[in-house]
Formats: sequence, C-alpha cells, structure tokens
Amino acid sequence: MLRVAKKAFFLSDSNNFGQGSRTTRTLKQILNTIGLWEVADHLKTGGKGYFISEGDGLAYSYSVFSDYKLIREHCKSIHILNTRGSGVNPYRNASHVACLGTK
Repeated sequence: MLRVAKKAFFLSDSNNFGQGSRTTRTLKQILNTIGLWEVADHLKTGGKGYFISEGDGLAYSYSVFSDYKLIREHCKSIHILNTRGSGVNPYRNASHVACLGTK
C-alpha cells in the first residue's frame, strides 16, 4: 500500500499488542520492545507463522504498530484511531485500530 498509494492510505485491522488480558498485553509489548515478538509468535504458531481459526480461517498475527517505522518513512502525517477498546494509548489498550497515513 505504501508503495502504490499516491496521496494517502487507510488501514483498519486488529492490534495484536492490544488484545488479551492486561498481563498478556504487557508481555506482548515487552517482547516487541526487546525485539523478541517475532520469535515468540513463531513459537506460538509452531513455526508456521499463522494460525487457523473457525471464524477467520487462516490468520496472521498483525498490528499496524509492527510497521509503524516503515509507515513513518513514507508518510508526512499518521493518525491512529482506536476503533475498539479504551484508554488513551491505542498501542497498549485497543484490540483494533485504524491508521490513516498521508504522503
């Protein structure tokens, strides 16, 4: 999307770092901060990198915050909207977020 979008892009998706209990969210965020999130996700999925659920079918663990540095490199401004959850910090508390990046 970043490569082909001329003026802006909009993405709405789940935020794996904002899902689960407070303890689970904190652990995920710590693993992400110290650079071990991908390793933990790899172990959690049995090396596949994805999981299959009844409701979603094939799914990958994703958060727009995983690509935030890349988005920042391509956009003049970024707006993160909390679409589910509560609190002032969408990274920590929102199970779903939307991101609008303008170029």
